[in-house]
Amino acid sequence: MEKIIHQTELTIVFTREGKIVIPINENGKYSIFPKYDVGSRNLYQKVLDRDVDSFLIKKHCKDENEYKRQISEEIGSRDKRYSESAVKEGWFIGNEKALIDMGELSNSIYSHQVLEMKKCENSGYIRAGRNTFYLKSVDNIELYENVGYRFLLLPQGFSEQNFRGLISYSIEELEDIIRKSSDTCTLDLHIAIRQLDKAKLMRFVNEVIKEQEVKNEEPER
Repeated sequence: MEKIIHQTELTIVFTREGKIVIPINENGKYSIFPKYDVGSRNLYQKVLDRDVDSFLIKKHCKDENEYKRQISEEIGSRDKRYSESAVKEGWFIGNEKALIDMGELSNSIYSHQVLEMKKCENSGYIRAGRNTFYLKSVDNIELYENVGYRFLLLPQGFSEQNFRGLISYSIEELEDIIRKSSDTCTLDLHIAIRQLDKAKLMRFVNEVIKEQEVKNEEPER
């Protein structure tokens, strides 16, 4: 059976309280932020019918900067306080510089990296590994998705009240919604939650919400 691997980048957005921010789409369903569609690869360079793999793609991006602009726009345009002439909470429609690339998480300096993200006044994102998942078979073709995860931490003071169509849940709450009210969630969200490594996600959340230890040393006499 022929195998096709579709490579994407998936951004998971977190509040400083460790909750996952979910966008609500134009149909009123819980969804995901745009994916970066890197493309498909297989032995025969076969092009799948649009109906087969279109569910993998939220918006097509030609490069990294365009993807960052899309994420910035997706969040910034929902800010009720947004105006064309002002930057609000570090977000500006189409401004990829609102997002700071903070590299890739490393086990050896994990806590330090997350602490640096927490110190960032704007929004930083960090790469949290890759995984390949089987999706389905169509016309004797096995379709897989190779997903690169990005964890994005919103600025301090983010409030849902200031945004339209954004809501935040813990991973447990989100899993419960998908299980009990699956029709309120898009297929994109179903797939994304199934693909997430919960242990990795919870490790990141626990670092985000961990109180920073401050040692007060007495001056020498």
